[in-house]
Amino acid sequence: MKKVNHSQFAILGHLLSQGPMSGYDIRKLAEESTGHFWQESMGHLYPTLNKMLGEGLISELEKDQACGGRERRCYQITEKGLQRFEAWLEEPVVQAPFRHVLLLKLYFGRYAKQNSLINHLKTDQNNMKEKIEFLKNVKQQVETKWQGDAEADYWLITLDYGLSMLEARLAWCERSLIRLEKKSKGN
Repeated sequence: MKKVNHSQFAILGHLLSQGPMSGYDIRKLAEESTGHFWQESMGHLYPTLNKMLGEGLISELEKDQACGGRERRCYQITEKGLQRFEAWLEEPVVQAPFRHVLLLKLYFGRYAKQNSLINHLKTDQNNMKEKIEFLKNVKQQVETKWQGDAEADYWLITLDYGLSMLEARLAWCERSLIRLEKKSKGN
């Protein structure tokens, strides 16, 4: 099976929903929106944009039509890009392999210092609390600022998923900490 570059669909989706943008603008928008569940590196973004240009999925605007009045390379989705994006939305979802370093360390925890594992879990627990608060604030903003927007319901669906996953992971951290703290005390 041919490996699919899903990054191109994230880019096409941003160009479709927001209009023409520079690579920098795409990266900034992605960090603020899809970046919570789909990260893009700058090292991957520009080669993907060039490949998409070559395939005719996007086109480059003329310099005098530059985004934001600045002299930057700005891209817009083409009809071919729109068709590819819409076709991708209909394709079955193939899950990427799951990798979680903390789980790997815990799995081999018998060979680790218990305090190290406890500290790893506490760090993860704190990270989850911060992320939950952040996403709750984003959700509140979307519900108030974007109420009635055609895309708001879809954003809220992804925010709800993120919150549910983070809350489940936080609960798991708390249960795991109790177990390891008991173990380290010899109970």
